[in-house]
Amino acid sequence: MTSIQDFNSTFDLMSMYQKQHLPLVMLANVFMILTEIVIFTLNPVCLLSLCHVCNIQPASKVFMASLMISDLCTGLFWGLPQIIQNITGKWPLGESACVAYGILKSALITMGMESVLFLTTDRYVAIMHPLRYQSILTRRRSLVAMAGVWVVTCVVCVLLFGISGTGRRIISQEVPHWCVEGKRVFENCVVFGIYSVVLLAMFAMYTRIIRTARSQARRIAGNIRPAEGEAGQRRRTRIATKSTVTVIIITGTLLLCWVPDCLRALFRTLLGDLYWPNPGVEILINTLLLLNGGLNVVIYYIRNNDIRRALNQQVSFCCQVMCQRLHQFV
Repeated sequence: MTSIQDFNSTFDLMSMYQKQHLPLVMLANVFMILTEIVIFTLNPVCLLSLCHVCNIQPASKVFMASLMISDLCTGLFWGLPQIIQNITGKWPLGESACVAYGILKSALITMGMESVLFLTTDRYVAIMHPLRYQSILTRRRSLVAMAGVWVVTCVVCVLLFGISGTGRRIISQEVPHWCVEGKRVFENCVVFGIYSVVLLAMFAMYTRIIRTARSQARRIAGNIRPAEGEAGQRRRTRIATKSTVTVIIITGTLLLCWVPDCLRALFRTLLGDLYWPNPGVEILINTLLLLNGGLNVVIYYIRNNDIRRALNQQVSFCCQVMCQRLHQFV
């Protein structure tokens, strides 16, 4: 109870501070709502399309499905309650739901990061060891790996953010009745460490990938006959450009969506009670985490030719069915 009372005066002042920055808070809320619409619109459609694609490796399908499910659950179990709390100014559910909310937020966002890491590893193995890819990343191994990661992540998040007294979220008894974070120094250090390890590992793998892609492009161009030199140069440039653009998009998305929250966890740990965030900025940082779920659809699904083709077929089929039913009513 003392931990709840410690936060009452702080978040009462935060309510007045939020009113002072109302335009920024409203803009951030609109941005978060639009992000939720993107997540709930694109993710289910692309997940359904993934089930009808046969040209993607089974391991890649498992990792992509894990990413899609984690993004959907993040939007459902974290994004929606966050939007309701931002609009109403109070936590809409009870204390137990507040604790569960903190656990699910940490677990689902971490699972999204780990799914992206697995997809990066999948691409790394496919490019660096193409002949051994199917023996290294089998469907069974990928399923066991993802299931194990989901279980371990959930258990760790329950221990850190559910059972731990400092890591649990609590409801402020005074106005505003928000579901707020406790004074969790150790937990913030864990979050910052996970973010840092995942980002560094992905940057390292994509650096190797882009170097290998450029080397292969030069090798392909060198094996082309002199009469086809200009066409070979264009092909080399196209391969190098495509790999570079892919790496820039992925790394740019990581920096945009994850680094702000990583810095927020670091500042909370270092500053403690001196950390006084702008409510609008806080909502924008949360929105960027949600936005990662919408951008993942574009990066890993819509940019894939096979998934895009299956998606077009499903859309055209749905349009045909709707037109037929409309003709029947007419």
